[in-house]
Amino acid sequence: EHLPADIKAEIDREVRRLNDGGYYKEKQWDADLNTELDRPVDFDEMMKVKLRLLRRIFDAIGKKTLDSEPYKQFMAEGQHWLKPYGLFCWLRDFFGTANHEEWGALGAGRVSEQKLNDMTAPESDFYKGISFYWFVQFHLHLQLKEASEYSASKGVVLKGDLPIGVDHDSVDAWYWPHLFHMNKKTGAPPDDYASDGQNWGFPTYNWDAMARDGYTWWSNRLGWMSRYFQAFRIDHILGFFRIWEMPHTATGGL
Repeated sequence: EHLPADIKAEIDREVRRLNDGGYYKEKQWDADLNTELDRPVDFDEMMKVKLRLLRRIFDAIGKKTLDSEPYKQFMAEGQHWLKPYGLFCWLRDFFGTANHEEWGALGAGRVSEQKLNDMTAPESDFYKGISFYWFVQFHLHLQLKEASEYSASKGVVLKGDLPIGVDHDSVDAWYWPHLFHMNKKTGAPPDDYASDGQNWGFPTYNWDAMARDGYTWWSNRLGWMSRYFQAFRIDHILGFFRIWEMPHTATGGL
């Protein structure tokens, strides 16, 4: 309700454009199902539009939001992941790739806690670009929290999906690489579905390192998710007990 009228008008125009039945001039097909899509979505264009509008919104009301008490509380409670996440996003944009192996002195494991604090401080030259991503996460938090509380009021339980692995090109693998075997990949062995096995590209967990700090990464992850979900579905839960591992140079599942 605090958005300027011109931004609201642009949002309305883009919603109509992206939902127009004539957006696609040709039929769109799902290659896997070999069927025509009923209501196809141009995800690339949608993401471009959303990011452009979010930056306009941030320029308009970002400072007021960042000065608000609810935002400050959100940052205080979530700084253990928000600081690395914000810097990771800024560096990804700066270098033009999420592959942190190409970030030189700012690559995986090379940003100390002091360096992180310096680069994300309000007086930093990078602060505005980084705080944009905190601003977005804050509003996602508000929206998901509202949906969760509404569901609970209606007796509906929300179940959050938790994949067993994290991507190599992720903030987790970049800032906490000691918690993973970065020279390994995980997947699935050959079977009737895939004769060469599956390569998911995720680094495997360094459980010994995780145990040494009391599994803090896991407790933080599950603790934050519990703000919104009453149950968890761990995708490929067997990964806690056994995992198909291969060298990071592997291209297939073998």
